[in-house]
Amino acid sequence: MPKFQGQARIVFPPLGKAADDLVRALMPHMVKLVGARADELVPVGRTRKLKQSKKETIQQGGLQGVVKYTARHAHLAHEGTRPHTIAPRKDSGKLRMMAGGHLIFRKEFEHPGAKGQPWLTDALEQSKPAIMAMLESKGQGILDEVLP
Repeated sequence: MPKFQGQARIVFPPLGKAADDLVRALMPHMVKLVGARADELVPVGRTRKLKQSKKETIQQGGLQGVVKYTARHAHLAHEGTRPHTIAPRKDSGKLRMMAGGHLIFRKEFEHPGAKGQPWLTDALEQSKPAIMAMLESKGQGILDEVLP
């Protein structure tokens, strides 16, 4: 058997670049996956404004994905509220509210508070197995393209 003369070298691209390329390729799919799950979990009220306010974006050159709900009350629905008093914004002196199918007027209301419904956190947590499967299946093909 001939004796090996010389060197054998394998040169990999910087792992950071390979990892970044993998994340950039899969980020749109991951955002859609989490966004779809969030749509299934989001609390839907009478006006559907919360559900309709969903925005999905890719940022930082494809390295970060964001699923957010932009309705004014999104954070209140997600995190919940403590009991609090609701007073009129203007000096109209009265608030109107539907209660038991009747329109009622008062100077202020005592809101009992609301338990948070963290649908975004839940959507991300529930999407983790699918994201891992995506990284394993699609990621292998992408790594095969990136690595020599």
